[in-house]
Amino acid sequence: MPIPVTPPDLARTYNSQSYEDAWKAVEDYQRVLEYTGRHPNKGSSAVASALNLPRGRVHPWMNGSRPAPIRAIQIAEEHEWLPLNTDDALFPTFNRLVAWIFSRGSISEAEYAPMFSCDQESEQDRLAELFETIGVEYTIYREESTEKATEARISEHRTIIGRLLVLIGAPRGPRTDATTLPNYLTPPADTPTTDTTQDTTPTTKDTASAASVSTPPATDDTDNTQTPERTHPREHAWTFANTYLANTARYWPWKEGFVVRHEDRSPEYLHSLATVLEHAGESNSIEVNPDSLFLPTPLAEKLCPELTSGL
Repeated sequence: MPIPVTPPDLARTYNSQSYEDAWKAVEDYQRVLEYTGRHPNKGSSAVASALNLPRGRVHPWMNGSRPAPIRAIQIAEEHEWLPLNTDDALFPTFNRLVAWIFSRGSISEAEYAPMFSCDQESEQDRLAELFETIGVEYTIYREESTEKATEARISEHRTIIGRLLVLIGAPRGPRTDATTLPNYLTPPADTPTTDTTQDTTPTTKDTASAASVSTPPATDDTDNTQTPERTHPREHAWTFANTYLANTARYWPWKEGFVVRHEDRSPEYLHSLATVLEHAGESNSIEVNPDSLFLPTPLAEKLCPELTSGL
């Protein structure tokens, strides 16, 4: 997947009747702007002829129309969503939204519109904090039927956010079709996994309330150094795991641990999820079952302290 996410990546999520590659529309639009800036008195026919473009395409651009990819890129850049790299200040927030899509959300295949299930007030509070961080408004939508989940829907620029989440690695269409998690979450092939859950579980004073967004504990690979060989800092896996488990994990007192039930997920997905959670927690203690994962309490507490605050 394209990490970092760049303007050409966002442009290419759009379909164009005139271009096979929507980024070419952006380049042609920029050529028209540059040419008319140098030749302000030329009409659309002269500009089209000079640039070898159809007049029917050039004329609207000269009168204020913009291709959809251009509008999206400009909005994303104004909000500092683009370009987006794993060491950017907003990436942890986008990472949490990706986790929400995988755990309790979806992105419509046709429109790239994201939806976030949030039945509990604490879930709505956590989403509100994430939306505020990236600067978008949202509405809470409740179906009359009690069988359907309460949803948070972004009010403006939602398809741009949806496209960015897909580019980062969120599933487009039914989340149950996903078989793996984004590769920025997984450890490099040469990273050993050691079980340190007993030694690094946060103390009570370090735990966050259920309404707040937890921050990752310090580890030996969460510095800001970024090199081509090192693009999998453990903190991204921890941040993803924290949101995912807050949304899905439930305590099993008879087994003294937490279960994540996924009856509708493939074995490949469950193993991918276990790999990310174990990487995040520096542990190899997750039990993978045909329809669920089981996490011992020390690991669950390390990854999502708010899970154990009420035990």
